[in-house]
Amino acid sequence: MQRCTPSFASPLVVAAVVVVAVVVVAGCGGAGISSDPRASHLRINEVMPANAASCVDGAGEADDWLELFNDSDADIDLDGVSITDDRTTPDKFALDGLTVPAGGVLLLWADDTVAQGTDHLPFKLSAAAEEVLLFIGEGKVDELTWTGAVADVGLGRFPDGSGEPTLCALSSCGDVNGAACE
Repeated sequence: MQRCTPSFASPLVVAAVVVVAVVVVAGCGGAGISSDPRASHLRINEVMPANAASCVDGAGEADDWLELFNDSDADIDLDGVSITDDRTTPDKFALDGLTVPAGGVLLLWADDTVAQGTDHLPFKLSAAAEEVLLFIGEGKVDELTWTGAVADVGLGRFPDGSGEPTLCALSSCGDVNGAACE
C-alpha cells in the first residue's frame, strides 16, 4: 500500500512544500489536473448558494444555481465532463448531452431535482460552507469553495472565467458576469 504522507528531511525544502504536496496528492489516488483540451477553456464562473429571489428556474423555483463559462470561440460539448459537491466522488453527475456556448455560460440548477431536466443537479449547495468541482474523467478542471454565503449575493469570477472569485452584487444568472462582479 502506498503511503501518502509527505515528509521533509530538511527545513531548506519549505519553499517546495506546495509543489511536493501537489505531486504527492496526484500520485496517491487523488484527482490530477485534466489534460483534456477542453479543460483550459471551462471554468465554474459563478455560484449562488443562497438564492432567495435572484433567479427562478422553469418551475418558478428560486433554487441555488451555478454557471459554467467557456472562454473559447467554439462551443464546448460536455460529454465526459462531470460536476460534484464532494471531491471524493468526482463523477457524481455527468453533464453528457449539454453544451457551453462559445464565449458564454451554461446555467445549472443545484436543487437535487434531476427530474426537472438535464440542467438540474443531484445536489444542493450549502450557504454555510461548500465546494463545487468540475472534472473531465478523473482530472480536475476547476473548483470553487466558499463559506458564509449571503442571500442573493453570488460568488463569481471577474473577468469571466479567469479572475479570482469575488462577491457579485448583481447576479448574472445565465449570463456573463461583467461589471456585476467587480
